[in-house]
Amino acid sequence: METLVKKNQVYDKNNNNKVEFQDFQGLEQALNKTARGKIPDYLEPIAICIENVRRKKSY
Repeated sequence: METLVKKNQVYDKNNNNKVEFQDFQGLEQALNKTARGKIPDYLEPIAICIENVRRKKSY
């Protein structure tokens, strides 16, 4: 249910299906503290999972 609520917050009634990094709390600050071309440390486990599924780097 929480995922559905978040989805409804991002997608509006005008079929806006685009999201920006500002839509994710704390991401902008984390990116500002991260070297260019890298991902924030707290996202590393997610990136590894994506890479394992896709068999290539996701960033």
